Amino acid sequence: MVQLKTLSALADEYLEQAQVQTRIIEKNRKKLRALPNPETSREAYRLKTLLNVLYAQRRDLISTANYLKRNYPEDDAA
Repeated sequence: MVQLKTLSALADEYLEQAQVQTRIIEKNRKKLRALPNPETSREAYRLKTLLNVLYAQRRDLISTANYLKRNYPEDDAA
């Protein structure tokens, strides 16, 4: 059976996932810093591209969570 969540709970879940994204970003930034030649290597290019995607995903998660919190406050649940 599917368990229904309030929009506020869903917003909290989005914020938790944004925290997960932050940890993944930190891990990949460390990898990028550890590369011997981060300006020109293919691995650096791959990591920079990945980081751009991760940052965009995190922004979307936070934006959606804030939208849900702002427009559907928990007090309005009826």
